[in-house]
Amino acid sequence: MGDREGVFAIVEERASKNQTLYRLHDYIPDVGEVADIRRNGIVVRQGNLEELVELTLSEQPLVSNPGVMSPPPAAALPTSSMKKVIDRREVDHAMSDLPKLLTQARAVPYMVNGAINGFRIDYMAPASFYEKIGIRTGDILQRVNGVEIRDPGTVLNLLQQLKNENVVKLDIVRNNQRATVTYELR
Repeated sequence: MGDREGVFAIVEERASKNQTLYRLHDYIPDVGEVADIRRNGIVVRQGNLEELVELTLSEQPLVSNPGVMSPPPAAALPTSSMKKVIDRREVDHAMSDLPKLLTQARAVPYMVNGAINGFRIDYMAPASFYEKIGIRTGDILQRVNGVEIRDPGTVLNLLQQLKNENVVKLDIVRNNQRATVTYELR
């Protein structure tokens, strides 16, 4: 329900009648990430597998047993690379007000098999620093200069370190395709 930014779904556990509100990209414990919310149900993602959990009015369970979701066949995601040149003054300006920078985007943990495997950008302010450097809503940020992004503390430490770098490599997943974005700061 709601517009794309305020989209949410209410999931009821039939046995206990407990209802929980989930937003797009929230994680449902032992089930997976809410990848899409539709009029007829929700799409749940676990690893690379997505499953539509249809809205039902019958007495059947709303969410199927997560054990039936089998892992996808072992295949590497296609990889691409991009290079961008960024004015160092733009980076310095963004880093000079870290609290403002952190409010320009919202990232949620991206879970794979119950473990954090990066952070998905689920909101980004128009004309933000992130948009200027080519990040898009839906991108999954996985590594910066080879350091895995596993928690918010790592993100903060990396942002502080980036002020002094000349080249920054960001590994992302965009539209189910791995990409390395190399930023050259001049």
